[in-house]
Amino acid sequence: MTKLGSSVIFAVTAISLCGHAAHATIFTTLTDPNASGGSTIATGINNLGQVVGTYISGSNASHGFITSDGGSTYITVDIPGASNTTLAGINSASVLVGTYQNAAGNNGFTDNGGSVTTIIYPGATGNTTASGINGTGTVVGSYINNGTFGFVSSGSTFTSLSVPGSSNTTFALGVNNADAVVGYYRDASGLQNGFLFTGSTYVTIDDPLGVLGTVATGINTKGDIVGYYVDGAGLVHGFVDLGGTFTTIDDPNSPTFTQIRGINDQRQVVGDYIDTNGVTNGFVATVPEPGTFGILAAMMAILPAIRRKRRGTHRRTLVRWA
Repeated sequence: MTKLGSSVIFAVTAISLCGHAAHATIFTTLTDPNASGGSTIATGINNLGQVVGTYISGSNASHGFITSDGGSTYITVDIPGASNTTLAGINSASVLVGTYQNAAGNNGFTDNGGSVTTIIYPGATGNTTASGINGTGTVVGSYINNGTFGFVSSGSTFTSLSVPGSSNTTFALGVNNADAVVGYYRDASGLQNGFLFTGSTYVTIDDPLGVLGTVATGINTKGDIVGYYVDGAGLVHGFVDLGGTFTTIDDPNSPTFTQIRGINDQRQVVGDYIDTNGVTNGFVATVPEPGTFGILAAMMAILPAIRRKRRGTHRRTLVRWA
């Protein structure tokens, strides 16, 4: 449909030993050419490398997009009759999931090759949003009914999700092929906490550096979890949780705000960042293998100039311009 060259950034860790970088990460900026002022958010990526997200047009309306070639071409996705359309995810069968807005409010949907199915939680008294989809078509999202609750939908079967101890606020954001669900809830103090739900058990997922909140947004078949957290200074950072080890992933274009919103089985992640001009851009990047993180941690341990507090297991990936 429309073409725009993406910005590709080769970033390496600032920490090295004997001239050897610990690892290299390639960040590709995604900016839909129809976006007003570059307002683009990448929200999902499947195992084929197809990326979906949302951009804001000049009329301040939201539109979904798909790109599969590193951001060279973008296809706009709008639900007929909707004033706003947002895309949240895509599975490997290229079925889309998202939310559209019309006069009645917000409704979730799936789009299978142009065949749109509206998703409304039974008995919902307010908006229903759809936020994630797995390979079998199971959808997760949230709905309003005297509070906000998550849900899992498989065909016509709906299951409500509410994290014990939450203040009637649970959002389900991602689901993998084993039907493991991630999202976040607010506790009694109002703080956001990530969670993992596996059948009947809820486990809190909090980044050790997220003293002001953690949101889990996506999970792949390997069980890798991604999301973002807010540190003590109020800065927002992306994270990846590989088997309980958290690593910060920040886009090098942003000193203050990076969110990771999705991950596929190749550990490609997507999200958004706010640059120094205040513009929101999407990105796609590849998470280094866990062994690379171990090398980085070992090098950090022998550099006395680096000091950091530990609250749990956390390794921070520092990225700079190559």
